[in-house]
Amino acid sequence: MRQMINIHFPTLFRFMAVGGIGVFINEGILIAVHGYLGFPLLVGNILAFESALVCQFQVNDRWTFKSASHVLPGWKRFLSYQCMSLGSLVINFSVLYSLSSYAGIDYRIANIIGIFIAFGWNFWMNYHVTWKSHHR
Repeated sequence: MRQMINIHFPTLFRFMAVGGIGVFINEGILIAVHGYLGFPLLVGNILAFESALVCQFQVNDRWTFKSASHVLPGWKRFLSYQCMSLGSLVINFSVLYSLSSYAGIDYRIANIIGIFIAFGWNFWMNYHVTWKSHHR
């Protein structure tokens, strides 16, 4: 167990740092598309989520997981990241919609809560599938 924590923590920390950048991208685009342009919440969420996702993949692939001996080639990692992140999108939007529609929480706050809840799924799935290493 201790070895698992030592291996995961630096990667987890970098993944969280990249995720922090993604939160700003996601939130900024959601506010612009939904808040200012008036697009439906679902449309704004998908555009914001995907924009952040593409940026995060690039940084994660080049920094967070750069030292790993990858099982998948780059384009397959990108497709895998997209597929694994669909679960995060469902989690994020479910929280965002539920909190903003039923609990009366501002959509900007609800989005951030959804992002944090989806983080665990996103890290776990991408760590074990997208950036699976020959050494694990």
